[in-house]
Amino acid sequence: MLAHLRSQRGGKFTLRCHVDSDDYDSLDSAMGMDGEPERLVGMDVAMSTNREGPKAFCRPRPQPWRDFTVVSGESLDDGGAALQAVFHDEGPEPQRWLLGARDAAALADACGGEDGAVGARVRFRLMPDDSLEFCMLVASPATGDSTPVTEAA
Repeated sequence: MLAHLRSQRGGKFTLRCHVDSDDYDSLDSAMGMDGEPERLVGMDVAMSTNREGPKAFCRPRPQPWRDFTVVSGESLDDGGAALQAVFHDEGPEPQRWLLGARDAAALADACGGEDGAVGARVRFRLMPDDSLEFCMLVASPATGDSTPVTEAA
């Protein structure tokens, strides 16, 4: 792959990497190219300047917030969670969503515990390090308070 890049300061440089290289894998993982490098055109990408080994790429900023409501949830043996959630930008049908232990703990923390998550309306965004950030918008009816809790920036 040959890419002509421009830095934030306006400097131009060229990135060359083979499809089976660590640089290409890092860029593909960070940006979700799915083998189609042309999808990167016009996108912002954060890149390490490591000259010794492979470069590390990530999204330069978190992705936009998305809202969902937790319909039900089940704890998994590995510390993660299996949720049924309605993603409000996709329609009214619940979808299955598996969360790893770190993200399940972050969701529970934002909702005031696992019991507070079911029925809560929550906002989340994908961070550059692939972790999820959660912010509760409306508390679960099970908590007895259905007023908005906080608005995310």
